[in-house]
Amino acid sequence: MTEDEIRELAGYGGPLEAEFAGQRFRIRDDCLAALLTYATAGLKAEPDSDDDPTRALGALYLLLEQCLASFQAFSAAAQEAKADLDDIQAVARRVVELSCARGFWPSMRLLGFIASSLDEFDGMSLRGSGRGLTRLTAREACNLALAICLDGRDEESRQEFFDDLNYEGSPDAEALAAMRKWKAEQEAAAEAASGGDGDHLGRAGAVDVPGGGEREPAPPDSQ
Repeated sequence: MTEDEIRELAGYGGPLEAEFAGQRFRIRDDCLAALLTYATAGLKAEPDSDDDPTRALGALYLLLEQCLASFQAFSAAAQEAKADLDDIQAVARRVVELSCARGFWPSMRLLGFIASSLDEFDGMSLRGSGRGLTRLTAREACNLALAICLDGRDEESRQEFFDDLNYEGSPDAEALAAMRKWKAEQEAAAEAASGGDGDHLGRAGAVDVPGGGEREPAPPDSQ
């Protein structure tokens, strides 16, 4: 079976090319090192993260510079199209998916696993086939990582693993978004309970005094 046939069966057949602004850019087949580097930093370079957008864009361009055979042409096309972070992110995702022959998040998780145990993984590859990481494509490395992770699991455990592996999205980012939403709702509820004067009230019933400090509210006029 050929590499093209395996990719076709995996649903990622055809030319190893990423499309952008009406142009197609060939993806190198020796960019595993760049993908591993991105896997350790790229999860923090998502548009929804707290990272500086400049850092996120830098991580994406570094990946593309090392993975696209004609990066200069891509860079020129991106400038001409006035590409933003989301545009570049979409190209980077496609590069990861095509290189690893699977979805973006499963690819990132398997690449992250390899990067976190690089020496051991390289040794296991050498022991099993005589081929270390330097001679593996990204697809082969991800499949080897998958085989290692599945080794010894029963059917139920395998299914749980695949559910986690194929989950579309970042659980950490979603948890952070949920926490932010909860805090915003709590703040809105607190402001509503105070009659919308939350900026002017300190402790219950106390009134801000210009120049600092608080004083108790004046007693109501006696009748």
